[in-house]
Amino acid sequence: MSTAPAALRFTPGNPLPDASIDQIFREARTFTGWLPKPVPADLLRQVVQLALLGPTSANGSQLNLEGFRRMQAGDYTGALVLLAEAARKLNGTGAIDEAYAKYNLAFTRFALGQCTDVLALLDEAQAIEGKRSAIDDLRRRAKEVCKGG
Repeated sequence: MSTAPAALRFTPGNPLPDASIDQIFREARTFTGWLPKPVPADLLRQVVQLALLGPTSANGSQLNLEGFRRMQAGDYTGALVLLAEAARKLNGTGAIDEAYAKYNLAFTRFALGQCTDVLALLDEAQAIEGKRSAIDDLRRRAKEVCKGG
């Protein structure tokens, strides 16, 4: 499960409040001066962890979005490589994008008639994002079709 409080997690249909958008984009400024004191190690760790969650080309979020677009268009073959790489890059982050990538990869593999790791991917997605009917539905269908998979 993501460590961010539910009110702070961005999900489709749950946009960021205007105050958050103001703080991040409209009012944010780059500071060019430094205070003459060290930054606490805990704060540095928190900043790095948050930076790793951002949608960059290096962490797989964009790959997942493009894979999802192709998946939604019915281009499962085109989505497969993108989603596999997104799941690989996001693996272990605990970010909601990791859960989405793993679910999307499981869905795409199942749609292509491939059972490899479909159930495991669904378990991993659910461990991050919690109970979701779409995961349960795909798991039920995969158990019917995939033996051990």
